[in-house]
Amino acid sequence: MALSPHDIESQRFTPVRLRHGYEMSAVDELLDEACVAHTALIQENDDLEARLVDPREVPGGPATMRVMRPEAVREARFEQVRWREGYDIGEVDDFLAAVEASLRELHQRNDALHRG
Repeated sequence: MALSPHDIESQRFTPVRLRHGYEMSAVDELLDEACVAHTALIQENDDLEARLVDPREVPGGPATMRVMRPEAVREARFEQVRWREGYDIGEVDDFLAAVEASLRELHQRNDALHRG
């Protein structure tokens, strides 16, 4: 089941200092973009399912053309920091795997709704 934008916004990671961690602002930026993508895809998918909009008349084209793709999450690389606060690498990697799977599910649903 897809994550909600709230699931992404409310996610917290353990800060680490004496071992390597991911640079916090870069992870936060990626998650902000993933939250925007989730919001857009969920809204468009709901509108298409409720037939509030015709798939051919979606402004700007399908959301899948306008928002973050799952591959962007998988391919993201973050600077590793040490001696200053960073996010626990394992926690971030695990959550990003869930974000990627969620985006993939939402994109597939959007593609299917646009095909009719």
